[in-house]
Amino acid sequence: MDQQIMRRLYGGIILVAGYKFIYGETGFFTQVLMNFFPTMNAKWFTGYLAVVFVMTFASTSNHVLWILH
Repeated sequence: MDQQIMRRLYGGIILVAGYKFIYGETGFFTQVLMNFFPTMNAKWFTGYLAVVFVMTFASTSNHVLWILH
């Protein structure tokens, strides 16, 4: 496989794992929110809004890196 494709593939996997670590059911940010809102659904970071959130920040950071390079 092409190196650029492999970088993007593994970069995407690492990106999603990081977001799950922070915003997932047992993630840091979710636990902080659960302390303030105990009845909140711990699975809030799923579905379309989660994808839009991740891709907004991921694409923006990739774009900024591309511009600065």
